[in-house]
Amino acid sequence: MGCCASRAFESDILLKEGESLYPERRAIMEALGPLYRRLRSAVGDRVEIEVVDPRNFLWFMGWVLKDAWHFGLNWRETLRTIWRVAPPAVIINGYLYSVGEWPDADVLLHDVEALIPANGKAA
Repeated sequence: MGCCASRAFESDILLKEGESLYPERRAIMEALGPLYRRLRSAVGDRVEIEVVDPRNFLWFMGWVLKDAWHFGLNWRETLRTIWRVAPPAVIINGYLYSVGEWPDADVLLHDVEALIPANGKAA
């Protein structure tokens, strides 16, 4: 988890009753946990997984542009990823894979494993 995402999660403001001031943000992040652990346990360090706070837009844009260059995305796909992304979202190699809800873990795992080359290390 990046610096901003971890700080945002840790510093989530609590009301007097102990409830989160931003319950929708907390619910999205807590729902990511099982998906992240499943993916990480299945693919280990063969893929790079980044968890990004959506407010960290400058870092996110640079990351998408780097992936677009590396994976040869056309400018339309790159702009689509940048402008259509909304939490929660999954981006794979610069492509917007899922937006608005976390994907099914089995489907995501299958699709990610299909991208891992025979030498065992994905870019």
